[in-house]
Amino acid sequence: MTRRGQGQSDKPTSGYDPQTLAADIRSFMDTLKIQRATLIGFSVAGNEMTRFATLYPNRVDRLVYLDAADDYKSGYELATNPQTKYPLPLPDPPDPLGAIVRAAREADPDYTAIKAPALAFFTIYASPFIPADADPDLRARIVKRWEDFGNLFQRHRIEHFRRDMKNGRIIELRDVDHADFVNDQTFQAYLTREIRLFLGQ
Repeated sequence: MTRRGQGQSDKPTSGYDPQTLAADIRSFMDTLKIQRATLIGFSVAGNEMTRFATLYPNRVDRLVYLDAADDYKSGYELATNPQTKYPLPLPDPPDPLGAIVRAAREADPDYTAIKAPALAFFTIYASPFIPADADPDLRARIVKRWEDFGNLFQRHRIEHFRRDMKNGRIIELRDVDHADFVNDQTFQAYLTREIRLFLGQ
């Protein structure tokens, strides 16, 4: 399924909040007469998957989060608070993806009501992103912010999932980045194997 606003799907001016996107998944399944499904989503898709599994628990078999179990609200607050802010601009993606990201910031995901088994892949970074043209002062500020807040937030989102997802499994990934989920075929082959094991195939 390609969500609204993406690819060749319709691009309405509204409806990019997790509640509406979850309703879109339900409508898609109804149209194809799919009673239950395993949902696999990348990045911000985790928010609508979580909302769908909460609203329609009997229609979810399993959930797979591809670097998609993130706390957008807490992360954005951390990155923009004057005491903890990230020392670089944080532009939103172009609309309508930007609208989806902004809606995801309204609340962190609530995993507590989900009954379906869930597998979450988390990318773990050993250091922060530093632009190649960063001067020494900016480089030092980025590193300090990472040591004080950014690295700890990586653990926060994982522990949030571990604590609240009743039947969850976590795989932590190192030496990869977010883009590898869509760009690296060797890495994708590894993901496919792990997902098939999770699904019992």
